[in-house]
Amino acid sequence: MLHSAKMLFLAVAVFAVSNAASAADQPIRLVVPYPPGGAADQITRLVTSDASKFLKATIVIDNKPGAAGIIAAETVARSAPDGK
Repeated sequence: MLHSAKMLFLAVAVFAVSNAASAADQPIRLVVPYPPGGAADQITRLVTSDASKFLKATIVIDNKPGAAGIIAAETVARSAPDGK
């Protein structure tokens, strides 16, 4: 069940940036709270490869593992409010 919830969250997060994709001159940054190379990272890369084609924008995956996702959450909270 937890895995399904993570996948749903990931899908919503990727497609929620579709409004931000209108300014395709800058890449979309997707912060992932897991280390690179793991299952969550690989699934994220599969989903974002299709999402980038759909959105016609580059999606950059930014892995921020550690502290049970708090590091990634702080990165997002402190990022510029530009939707990217």
